[in-house]
Amino acid sequence: MLKTFLIISTLFVATLASSHLQILQSPKSLSFKGNDRLDSESLADVLAASLGFSVTHPCDWKGLYINDPFSPAKGVVAIVVDGVNEFDHLNSAKTNSYELIGTGAQESLDSLVFRVQEHNAEAIDLDLTQGFDVLDQYASQLGDIKPHIDKIVSSLKPSNVEDKLFLQQISTIQALTDNIKTLDNLPKFITIRLSLTPLISAHTLASPAVTDALKLLSNAVQDLTEATVKAYNNNAVVAVVTVVEDAFSRNKRATGSGRQSDPIPPNLNLALSYSEDYPVIFNIILWFSVVLTFSLLAISYTIGYMDPGRDSIIYRMTSTRMKKDN
Repeated sequence: MLKTFLIISTLFVATLASSHLQILQSPKSLSFKGNDRLDSESLADVLAASLGFSVTHPCDWKGLYINDPFSPAKGVVAIVVDGVNEFDHLNSAKTNSYELIGTGAQESLDSLVFRVQEHNAEAIDLDLTQGFDVLDQYASQLGDIKPHIDKIVSSLKPSNVEDKLFLQQISTIQALTDNIKTLDNLPKFITIRLSLTPLISAHTLASPAVTDALKLLSNAVQDLTEATVKAYNNNAVVAVVTVVEDAFSRNKRATGSGRQSDPIPPNLNLALSYSEDYPVIFNIILWFSVVLTFSLLAISYTIGYMDPGRDSIIYRMTSTRMKKDN
């Protein structure tokens, strides 16, 4: 009875386990401090603020400090790991970890991809949990990336489907690490999504296979971080987002991400889509026009009631001097 209670309690705690945001690298213009919890829906705003974009929702999170607003990060690389609560293998003195509240981290990153694209910047979303066909979609930006297994670990057997899938995801990260050093046009935002859930389901969380898998992933992420720092000239943010999603939330994201959505019928008479900077530009033009109009009226009124004496500008500009013969 006690053993059953402990198992149920463990499963209950694992279900309520929150996700985490871990910052591995940030430029000098940004500072990540403290350990305040962050709403998962505000994750996109934090990364967007790192890129110098405006924040769409008010957020009182005190973990990000912008030291130089005129030198934002040139790029953000986010590695999303599904299936673990926190990636302990990356904990170090330079790593800042923040607990994420809620289960909207994946959807928040989806929105950031579209926001970056709306700014005419390049955003790459490598969702390896949906297969490796996405690599062909971004072949022109990232080069030829083909998942292949180079190194065989004794506890991970390519004959197992789950082990092979994880090893292919690791090889994809390693190939991206090699290619990012040679890219001419660096993307503004890169997100890499992979999942440890099938591997943990096939084995156990404390099994040697999962332990070795976490070590392989840690080494791959560290190599990618070093390559990103060199490629972006030490002016990039590298983050790891760990999420624990159930089947319901995963299916909800797959149907609501927008990439698999049905086309909108043309007869809905929808309103025009405006940029997020439209309110700012509208207010600048509106109040500048108001100030300019009232300034013009004040100047016209002052000139209209000015005394046209000899010492006024009206007399000096309109009077003609008589020519005198010497």
